[in-house]
Amino acid sequence: MSSVEVSINQLPVINQVTEGDFLIIQTPNATNRLNFSDFVVGLDNTTFKNTIETNTTNIEILSANSDPVNLSPLSAAVIENTTNIETLSTQVLGLETLSGTFVETLSVINLSADNLTLNGELFKGYPKYAQTIYTGTAARTGAGGTAVDLDMEVNLNLADINSKLKISFAVLGTVNVNNNTCCMVLQYSEDGTGWSDIPEFLGVSESSALRGTVFHASDPNEEGSTASFNGIWQPTVLGTNNIIYIRVRMRLLTGSLFRQNEGGIGTTPDNTDGRGISILTVEEFFTSS
Repeated sequence: MSSVEVSINQLPVINQVTEGDFLIIQTPNATNRLNFSDFVVGLDNTTFKNTIETNTTNIEILSANSDPVNLSPLSAAVIENTTNIETLSTQVLGLETLSGTFVETLSVINLSADNLTLNGELFKGYPKYAQTIYTGTAARTGAGGTAVDLDMEVNLNLADINSKLKISFAVLGTVNVNNNTCCMVLQYSEDGTGWSDIPEFLGVSESSALRGTVFHASDPNEEGSTASFNGIWQPTVLGTNNIIYIRVRMRLLTGSLFRQNEGGIGTTPDNTDGRGISILTVEEFFTSS
């Protein structure tokens, strides 16, 4: 019987291998066939061994972390945060509604002084103020350290005990003797009887010098001048219904004259002389400190 040699390259080509098909296996001693279903490739004989082992380890770690016991705290935290987010969302929606209402209200309400309140008290006509104007003329005789009346006194019932006061005054006049200083001094009282100098607005005590807030210097030509002042002050003592009294007085060498509201002291003034007014104003304004 003759034999025919056939090359592997001459065998028909198939596109798939299924169970029941055979593979040709050449061993050192023989040529054999192997059922495809018995063909097993071990992990050590693959190029992706390390990838498989790494993935296996990661899967084990993930499986351990997925234990319901370990996930309980995380689950509780997620639930709590979800609740907080829902609460915050509700509050934001509420703020949006409030904001809209507030803006709408502001657009309707006229925020005038008539609508301002403090501690539940309507502060109509804010700020409160008191003012006196002396329009006459008068010759005020000095009494040394004793303060002389200038007909300039006001009182004010404060809306709040923590309010501060803006005090302003201007006093016009002429000193009739050269080399004399006429001091204007601010004083306060809680009842209109016992008066004290306002210490914050008082010059230093030095020898026998007269003390005051501001002063007129004597004018050798007797033409007159103006002593004026502006300051902020917070009373520490108030009277009934938060009342405070403020006045301006004068200190001048005993026997000397201060002619209030007069520029020029001639008995018959002419067009070289002047006449003016003296004014005292006290205003209340609120402060938080």
